[in-house]
Amino acid sequence: MITKTINYLVSPKCRNEKCEIFQLENLPIYTVDDYIYDKKPTLLIGTIDKFAQITRSPNIKQMLSLNKNTFTQPPELIIQDELHLISGPLGTLAGLYEIAIDEFCSSKGIIPKIIGSTATIRRAQDQVKKLFNRDAFQFPPPAIDADNSCFSKKDKLDDGRIYLGLTTAGRSQRYVIQQACASLLQSIKDKNINKEEIDPYTTLVSYYNSLRELGGSIVLMQDDVRSSMKIFSKRHGEDLRKTGSPHELKGSLSSSVVRDLLKDLDEEKYFNKDKKNGELIKNEDCIDILLSTNMLSVGVDINRLGLMVVNGQPKTMSEYIQSTSRIGRKYPGLVVSVYNNQRNRDKSHFESFSTWHGALYKDIEATSVTPFAPRAREKALHAILVALARNLIEGLDARPRLDTKKVELIKNIILPLILKRIKIIDPDEYDQSKEELEAKINQWILRSKKTELNLYWSESKFHRKKSLMVSSEMAAERQAAGLAEVEAWATPNSMRDVEPETQFQLIEQRDENAPK
Repeated sequence: MITKTINYLVSPKCRNEKCEIFQLENLPIYTVDDYIYDKKPTLLIGTIDKFAQITRSPNIKQMLSLNKNTFTQPPELIIQDELHLISGPLGTLAGLYEIAIDEFCSSKGIIPKIIGSTATIRRAQDQVKKLFNRDAFQFPPPAIDADNSCFSKKDKLDDGRIYLGLTTAGRSQRYVIQQACASLLQSIKDKNINKEEIDPYTTLVSYYNSLRELGGSIVLMQDDVRSSMKIFSKRHGEDLRKTGSPHELKGSLSSSVVRDLLKDLDEEKYFNKDKKNGELIKNEDCIDILLSTNMLSVGVDINRLGLMVVNGQPKTMSEYIQSTSRIGRKYPGLVVSVYNNQRNRDKSHFESFSTWHGALYKDIEATSVTPFAPRAREKALHAILVALARNLIEGLDARPRLDTKKVELIKNIILPLILKRIKIIDPDEYDQSKEELEAKINQWILRSKKTELNLYWSESKFHRKKSLMVSSEMAAERQAAGLAEVEAWATPNSMRDVEPETQFQLIEQRDENAPK
């Protein structure tokens, strides 16, 4: 008999001596996939990236308790945070994979309850229907008093945040931005300000709509802004504030760097009290300037931030609301929006600044989710077919070889299951989807007759003939190189990048008559 042995890493331990669970040797918390599959935890926290693994991994069946001989139940409650982000290309693919997720988490005809959390969404009924095949119910429901829903109450004593609009009319955007940032940074040296109350305004968050704009502002902050701060300090007779190098918060940073950066933003205040005499001493570790992209708008909960400059109107209203709401969470906040007068959209927002800020949520854009559109079906509809067949049909979990019995089960159970969802959500795509699914099943049957089909997924290009599926990146690489297409189906390897990457090199234009 062969037994599976897993040597678990040291589990996390509580470091707070006053905590009730401090005495526990190890907490039952696991962060590595193999350990999670083996332990089947009662609470599972993950990202949507893992959806792509339900087609590849043989352990999904074990973790979701799909085995007939298990006494545990599949998940009964699913919580989707930041529901408004599951839209566009990501939401489209997520809507496909939700077919399998929903079926795996159902038990004896009872489907799991789904709770979606969001503060900025429009046409939620339509999005929820296409994503989860559910009717949406708002919680807490509207009450008699808009400011009191029994579950939440408007705090009328909270100062909130102030929005200030600036235009670049008559000046360049670069000049206005550096003047605004310099003025805000130097303002904490005002002699009339109480040092014990200025901490929320010592870190300036500068928000950008693209990495290109962020990259161009680094030199601006280190050069022009500091020069303007010298002018302001002399004009007002103040001490010059010395600022450190700007920090960046963007998606290309590693998770460990982002974690440490957010920790410093939260804990490193501008002044520290001297333990001996109680004097306020400047903290050199405090972050003076944070340059950020829309990564700031999701999951950044830092109470001490109170100052932001927004460089141009963000692409969507929900992004604007989410990003600026990171300011003024505990202390009064100030958001300065700099609008480029040469851009019609920015100019329009500036001219009606007070009006649309009085009803921000009114202009939130509706999200788009089209899981059964032709391009979406081409990318991942076959992945759902394979995921359902592999995990629901006995004998298909290890090898993709089909026999007569398995083909009948796929046609009589799996195919109707997918088509039923398509008919409910997007009936216009039903006939074409049915035709494509039947074609995929026939291809699978033909490949099963070849003895080399032994793998569902292969990472090696040398085993592609033995594999039912390959990554989209490998297929795109072969196509770009002019090689013959493989029989294996190109399948998304991750939900993070919905399009395969293509490398290119820019060269100088050459003479057509020159030798190659």
